[in-house]
Amino acid sequence: MLELKGRYWNYDANQPDSQLISFLEEKVVSVRSRIIESTGITASPIYYSALHHYNISKLLLTMIKNMPETKRFLFTDSLNKNPDIWKKNDELEDYNVEIQQEIKGSISKALDGAGKELLRVHQ
Repeated sequence: MLELKGRYWNYDANQPDSQLISFLEEKVVSVRSRIIESTGITASPIYYSALHHYNISKLLLTMIKNMPETKRFLFTDSLNKNPDIWKKNDELEDYNVEIQQEIKGSISKALDGAGKELLRVHQ
């Protein structure tokens, strides 16, 4: 197995170069396969760099999608407010837009549920 130990990072673009991406994608496939084999659960592993602030939005979106909707707003309210943390991602999707949609959907459902409860209580 190839050990990369921090190599193949494009510091100018602040992202992994093609050799590192290939390595990481192989790891994703390997981890997914091992999880399925040992547990029967289909997972979607991701890679990110906290050091370089790479794919942090992808990590957050993955966490949000896997947490109960009732907890999402409280969780996101305490996130890092520095916009630079959320800028650099793999560009497969617009994770920041998806995060906003997930949070808006959760807030909408929470408000709808609260409104229904108020109507029930006041009838």
